[in-house]
Amino acid sequence: LWKQAAKTRAFSEIRRILQSMASGLRRCMYCEDSRGVAIDHFWPLSRYPRRAFRWHNYLHACTYCNSNEKRSQLPIEPLTRRPLVVKPTREDPRDHLVFAPSTGRFTSRQGSVKGDPTIRVFGLNTRPELPVGRLDAFTVLQSLLADYADQRRKGLDAQADMIKNAVQNHPFSAVFVYLVQIASSKGEALLRPECLAALDA
Repeated sequence: LWKQAAKTRAFSEIRRILQSMASGLRRCMYCEDSRGVAIDHFWPLSRYPRRAFRWHNYLHACTYCNSNEKRSQLPIEPLTRRPLVVKPTREDPRDHLVFAPSTGRFTSRQGSVKGDPTIRVFGLNTRPELPVGRLDAFTVLQSLLADYADQRRKGLDAQADMIKNAVQNHPFSAVFVYLVQIASSKGEALLRPECLAALDA
């Protein structure tokens, strides 16, 4: 039934809505790098077929995360029967994951029971391109923020708007969120002075 339904016009609309919810240019809700093209069942279809047609069970994912990383994995807490991984449409990953700007890797936030399983199930550190991509994003986004502030200061609003669009469409949108968080905490030394000045402005 799922294979038949996934080809219908109704599911084209579901796919479109999920794409609009994803970050950047329709990025995967798990890795934020690859283009999301698949409807992933957060509660895996093979293990929980009765959730096949539940809207809240759908996530927009790339085929690699859906078929190679997560597959049918969903660790469950035995007593509560709740998932032990972050569901990105319901939870803020920052409550469970910490971004290391020196390595581009995620670590589990102290006290979180979901951090390590989330990193493992979604392969957030095991695919070499993901930490490298996050490191690159941390560098590029700082430059874009500084350029954005400079263009606004000069009254070049059209150019500033183009930079704003580039930031919004950039992969690894979580890096931007962590960057702002670092700037507002005691991690100023990790950021370029012109980026900090841009955020202050």
